Amino acid sequence: MKLIFLILALSCTLPLLYAGSGKETVIGENLKKGDTVEIRGRIEVKGSEPLTFTVIETPDGMDYEIFGEKGERLRQEFELEMVTIIGEVLSTGDDIRPPVVEVSSYKVAEGA
Repeated sequence: MKLIFLILALSCTLPLLYAGSGKETVIGENLKKGDTVEIRGRIEVKGSEPLTFTVIETPDGMDYEIFGEKGERLRQEFELEMVTIIGEVLSTGDDIRPPVVEVSSYKVAEGA
């Protein structure tokens, strides 16, 4: 019961990472390729033409590049909207690019 309360409390303020082991960890800590993540944030396009990429920016300012067919739909239809995505980490990022997540599902925030 305490774990459920902790998960709900964290989900209101921080995105969560659901690692393959089933252990929940705050995103950005021990992020690994192949992990399944749930991220809440705003869809934005970053970069300059022709080298743009789509990210989900969390309320604390962290960017995660989104990829895949559903990622492209988010870019086309929901730019600047608040959404929650679930996907698989393809890359943990580096000093130049953010982590990359292939979107498997998403939900647009109510009122968007």
